[in-house]
Amino acid sequence: MMGNKIWMTVLLAVFLCGLKVQAAEPESMQAAAAQTENVSYTNPSTGYQAIIMDEMNTLSEEEKEELLRIMEPITRYGQAVYKTVTSSGTFGANQYVEIQYGASISADSGVLVLLDLGSGTFKVRCGGKMERIIDKKLAKTISTSATNAFAQNGQTITPPKYAFEQVSARVEQARRALPVKYACNAMLALIIAMLINFVLVERLSQMQKTSEQELMDNVIGYSRHGEVLIEYLTRTETYHPRSKR
Repeated sequence: MMGNKIWMTVLLAVFLCGLKVQAAEPESMQAAAAQTENVSYTNPSTGYQAIIMDEMNTLSEEEKEELLRIMEPITRYGQAVYKTVTSSGTFGANQYVEIQYGASISADSGVLVLLDLGSGTFKVRCGGKMERIIDKKLAKTISTSATNAFAQNGQTITPPKYAFEQVSARVEQARRALPVKYACNAMLALIIAMLINFVLVERLSQMQKTSEQELMDNVIGYSRHGEVLIEYLTRTETYHPRSKR
């Protein structure tokens, strides 16, 4: 009888422990989800977003907010995404960043800064309008500098800050150069229009100008038509008597 009571007590204890574990699992999952939740900003004028996908939890909340402020100006021209991954797996670094760009950038223009913790490398990939501002050569230079910074100090905030600061500076330069570009284009169009107008006027004046030979031909023709015909009819004499003194 006592044995049955002991077994009942053990089973009841196991059952209660199971309930506690099941109740704790959702809380732990929610905590993990909260840690890996994407931080984002949406530009109200363009609709482009700045998104931090720190799946490896390499940044603190303060660091995420700091990085997001650096990424905000980029949204004038496209989407800005920072993403961390454990490893590129069997893919090459360049191939993997292309895959991640397609998976992370949903807009027609954007820039992705990717941290591969497995290899300790940073990759920068741009597309659309952003690629006209940050070409492949410049993106490679920024990637190399960010990777070297990560290798030197091991800080996970410094390299992405550097990368997005470089991109943001280029975007600001492009924004300031845009009015100058429009003004130059307008001046060039005005100069071309003036040149075309000058050429047309010059050609029309040449078509209407009369040559010297043409003038002489017209004078001779006019003189021929203007000849006077004189006919001799008779001769008369006038007598003047002498006056008496």
